[in-house]
Amino acid sequence: MMFVIGSFFWVLALAAVARLLYASRTVVRTHAWLWGLLALIATGLLFRPHEDIFGGEDPGSYLNSGVTYGRQGALFYVDPLLAQVPPETRSAFYYGPAGY
Repeated sequence: MMFVIGSFFWVLALAAVARLLYASRTVVRTHAWLWGLLALIATGLLFRPHEDIFGGEDPGSYLNSGVTYGRQGALFYVDPLLAQVPPETRSAFYYGPAGY
């Protein structure tokens, strides 16, 4: 999907440049290596080879959950250190309101 969207914007940008060059009817003299460098930089910026993965955001939490599921072999994880904490103070370690 990203490739299709990226290709669409490339075609749109090239059409806009061609229209501007045709409308002005002037010949722009630029070296071929400069156009190649510009295309290479634009390709690197437009088609990023990775997704930014941060631990607390959606992609990072999905990745962390998948690794934990694979390591434990179950959907639920019982923390042995948290199990040693007395039940009356255990809620202080949980995220959210008390009793959650």
